[in-house]
Formats: sequence, structure tokens, C-alpha cells
Amino acid sequence: MSFKEFITKLLYGIFIILYGVGFAWSDEKLLVAPASQIIQPEFLPVDEAFKFTAVSLGQYLYLEWQIESGYYLYGKSISLKINEKAIELSGKLPEGVVVQDEYFGKVEVFYSRLELKVQPDDQVTKLEVGYKGCSEAGLCYPQQTRVQQFQ
Repeated sequence: MSFKEFITKLLYGIFIILYGVGFAWSDEKLLVAPASQIIQPEFLPVDEAFKFTAVSLGQYLYLEWQIESGYYLYGKSISLKINEKAIELSGKLPEGVVVQDEYFGKVEVFYSRLELKVQPDDQVTKLEVGYKGCSEAGLCYPQQTRVQQFQ
């Protein structure tokens, strides 16, 4: 066996071993665990991470997101249509937390809970809400749209 063949087989063997085994450093010691035992973060379904409700009471429409711990909503992602008419939300959202996002730069986000009170021009028959959120563990959900009909 030539030196080149030996190195090729050695590297292949190391790759196979590393593929099936996970590594972590702790107190300057190498810990080894089977890949099946490495803990991966578990992410909530989007409707559990961001529980959205809308209620029409009198002349107001109340929107609320209950945001699970470890998750956040992007302020600029929130959109609203009432009876097919887009509603401008500038100045209507409460103050969020400004963070430095690795993809979007400085953005305003909301943690824990977001409430919004809107006074529509007409009686609400159809509501369409858009929003986007992420997990602090690294998963960002695609833009969501929820449609609700009112009597």
C-alpha cells in the first residue's frame, strides 16, 4: 500500500468515525457521545410559539400575540388588512426592543406579549394579519398569514 493510499484510507476512516460521533469540549477535556444522543434544540410549531388572537368589541379591534419564552416577533413584519383594506401600523405598535440582527441589522422585536388596539373605519367582517418571528435558538419561521372572519 502506498503512502497516498494509506492517508486516503486513514482520512476516510476518521470521517466515518466523526460522522457517527459528536464531540464537545468541557473543562478542557474532549467529551464523546454518539450522534443520536446529542441534544438538538426542539422548536415549537409556529402557532404555539406565537399564539395569536383577535377580538372585535364595539368600535375596536383587539389583537394579541402571546409569545413563548425564547421567541420574538419582528415589528416590521406585522401587517394588517381589514375588509381587504391595508391598515397603516406606523405609530400604532407599542415600543419594542431594538436588537442587532445578523441578517437584518438593527430591528425592533417583541418578546412575551404584543397587544394592538385598532379602530377600523367600518364594521370588521374580515381580518388578515401577517407576522414573522424567530426562536433565539436560531430558527426563523416564514412569514405567517392568519385570516379571521367576523359576523
